[in-house]
Amino acid sequence: MLERVKKQDLRPHTIVVRKTGPAAAQILLFDGTLYLPARPDASLCARALTALGEQPEGDYYCPLDMAMAAHFEHDHAMSLVELHERLHHLRDLELHGPAERAQRMWLRLRNELLAYGLGLIWERESTVWSVFVLNDLQECR
Repeated sequence: MLERVKKQDLRPHTIVVRKTGPAAAQILLFDGTLYLPARPDASLCARALTALGEQPEGDYYCPLDMAMAAHFEHDHAMSLVELHERLHHLRDLELHGPAERAQRMWLRLRNELLAYGLGLIWERESTVWSVFVLNDLQECR
């Protein structure tokens, strides 16, 4: 079961699955103001519908495997400033906040970076974030 998108938690560069009917779904990239559709891919849409199952129409966080398979025509990349701010916010939440919320934010940011072919590691002992380019998307599994 996919987690429904909460509009107040939606951040730029989030990939969502939108169910628009009983047999219709699409993968979208939220850029902060607009939803940009992924290139048409019948097999990806079929996987999205299977993952959505009987859930009602609406927006859901895109599973990692589908986010990695989606291709977007637009060249929107997360700025380094935004990434830096989000990593600091996430670290503060990880250290001082509720564990469940920190885990959700961690997974969401990790999935967004994976969509750009980037990996994310936090070395807890040294409190250092490492963002790296994945040579092979299998590295992240």
